[in-house]
Amino acid sequence: MQSKGLTSELIAEFIGTALLVLFGDLVVAMAVFNGAYAGQWQPSVLWGATVTLVVYATGAVSGAHINPAVTLGLAAFRGFPKAKVLPYMIAQVIGGAVGAAVLYIMTSPLFAAFETAKNIVRNTDAGVATARIFSTYPGANVDVAHGFFIEIVLTAMLFMVIIAIGDDRSPLKVGSNLGPLFVGLAVALLVGVGGPLTMASMNPARDFGPRLFMVLAGWGSTAIPGPNGYVLAGSIAPFIGALVGGLLYDFGIRAGVVEVASQKKAA
Repeated sequence: MQSKGLTSELIAEFIGTALLVLFGDLVVAMAVFNGAYAGQWQPSVLWGATVTLVVYATGAVSGAHINPAVTLGLAAFRGFPKAKVLPYMIAQVIGGAVGAAVLYIMTSPLFAAFETAKNIVRNTDAGVATARIFSTYPGANVDVAHGFFIEIVLTAMLFMVIIAIGDDRSPLKVGSNLGPLFVGLAVALLVGVGGPLTMASMNPARDFGPRLFMVLAGWGSTAIPGPNGYVLAGSIAPFIGALVGGLLYDFGIRAGVVEVASQKKAA
């Protein structure tokens, strides 16, 4: 199916990112409010499934970037039109904010009961306990610098997988119908290993969009800039990670694929 124009693409990116935040963060909300999961792997699989289903639902129109870091990486390495980069990013961030707002409306009684029981004031250090439902915050013994580096590594791996899936030069290219499944598997793995460290943002819209909503909903500086300015790790580092991943794949992997193919033709 072909896109019907930029407006349709932006609507798809907005809806896709809103759904990603809504259902992905509902997973976190159930863990916080109800202790719904026995370990890290269960929410990781659910996050991966969310990504897979959102990509299937919206990818036919916009390509389902649903992530400003992915949009930047595709513009830098795969010819995505640069004129569309900023509009895509704006639609994604607004989608993240709206997804967070819908989640809050759905679960507001749970927020009220939890915060009353725990004596939580949102715009304080204690407010992180509920703020982490919407956005990413560091795990134990992870400072901003380490979180920034971790997010670069995680996002680099994610972007490498995304561009490898669609690489026409690769004999391992995945068909378009299966691409969302493999992206979801990659997200599940990366959330599984990165979740305890940084909550595995890998997506500025998934991190910063909800922070905009949280500022309006009373979390204030707990949302932006976050403890010790942690917003840098969740919302800025993924951009660098996507660029690093693109460089690693194109100059470390893809160049080798081309070389091998050339050698086979010569033989």
